[in-house]
Amino acid sequence: MATSRRFYWVVGTASLLGGLVYLGFATGLVTPAGPTVQTSASSSVREQRALSLHTSGIRKALQGDYQGAIADYSQAIELSPQNPEIYYNRGVAYYSVGNSPSAIADFNQTLQLDPAKAQAYANRGAIFLESGNSQAALADAQTAAQLFEAQGDPRLADQMQDWIQQQGLQAD
Repeated sequence: MATSRRFYWVVGTASLLGGLVYLGFATGLVTPAGPTVQTSASSSVREQRALSLHTSGIRKALQGDYQGAIADYSQAIELSPQNPEIYYNRGVAYYSVGNSPSAIADFNQTLQLDPAKAQAYANRGAIFLESGNSQAALADAQTAAQLFEAQGDPRLADQMQDWIQQQGLQAD
């Protein structure tokens, strides 16, 4: 469904850029302390490399090189497996190449690590709708709308409500 994919990209692109900002702040907060300086320094190097790969993946995705982006995100995840933004962005790239099962798996992992990631609910809901699971799509879209509202973004909450209506989604 073209509408689902279009909505997905609006939210996905914003999150790609937001993920870059998030990682920049997160990496700046890593500081070695006490007797674990070597471990922290090693961890900091891993996080810096993950940030570099994530940034490269974002650039590639914005240029339409989704396979290259997926490869970069996958390497970044190996280095920073607890970062929900990388999983989220890889999910966007997987969806962009038509690999919905992998996109859903990455959105699931995103939500396990960050249950308040409204974009992951929105995008997973769009995929559920495409696969014919309208109840899961509705549940995810409603959750996304509630989270967008709670996070102070009523514009995206309204977009989610509009999307629900446009798709004719309703509870059974």
